[in-house]
Parts: sequence; C-alpha cells; structure tokens
Amino acid sequence: MRIQKGKIRFSRKEVWNIGHVLQEIIVIGLKQFRESKRHGIPMEVYSEFEEYDGTYESTENIDIDVASDKWEEILDHIIKYLCISGEPEYNGRWIKRKDGDVSVFGMEPDDEDWDKYIEELKDWQENHEKACQYLGKYISCIWD
Repeated sequence: MRIQKGKIRFSRKEVWNIGHVLQEIIVIGLKQFRESKRHGIPMEVYSEFEEYDGTYESTENIDIDVASDKWEEILDHIIKYLCISGEPEYNGRWIKRKDGDVSVFGMEPDDEDWDKYIEELKDWQENHEKACQYLGKYISCIWD
C-alpha cells in the first residue's frame, strides 16, 4: 500500500489478496489503539454480560473494572486471531499424489503430527471466526 497523489493505492498483489492486507492493517491499528490512553469502554461491551438487559440501569449491576477487562480481552482476541498469518503451519512432510485427474498435495497418512496439526487448525479457525464476529460487532466502537 502506498499514497500516490494524495490517494491510497494498492498493488495488484495486494488487491488480489485484499482481505489479508486489510486484516494486517486493522491489526496494526488495533495494537496502537490498545496501547493508547482511552476514556471508557463501549456500551456494547455490556451485552457480553448476562446481567445486561439493554438498559442503562442494568449496567450499574456490572463492575466497570470487569467490563473494562472484558473490552481488553475482546481487543486482544481480535489482535491475536484476525490475521491469517497467525494460522498454524504444518511442519511435517508433504507428498504429491493424484486425486482423479487433479494433482493435489496431501499429508502422509501415517504422520503423527497430522492429528495435532488438525486440532490446532480447528481451534485457530474457531478463534479466527470469533475475532471476525467481534470486529463486526465492535467496529464502530473503536474510537476514543
């Protein structure tokens, strides 16, 4: 990404992979936001608590420090799991095999690390999805 004649421009490679590029940019901004001095938390954070019924009065039943910690936890979750670059990688052997007429790369069926990798990948994918949901829910609240 660059600025050209006052406008933001993306390379062809970045446009081809725009989702990943934007995720990286968002995470950089969120890290700065996370470290900044902020004044309060979004009202939407209270929806994470059972005691909240949608009214301002119900926020009085929730400790502000607990709600603030929840907001920090949400930001940390987005920062850690939003970027695809955080996805676990398989470090075992790859083999080339045929699947009909299509050549695919697959795992050795007897590789002990495969099951561990699959579990890590499933866990990461669930957390990535949650980070995306959090971002969608709180995107308009990331200001101070």
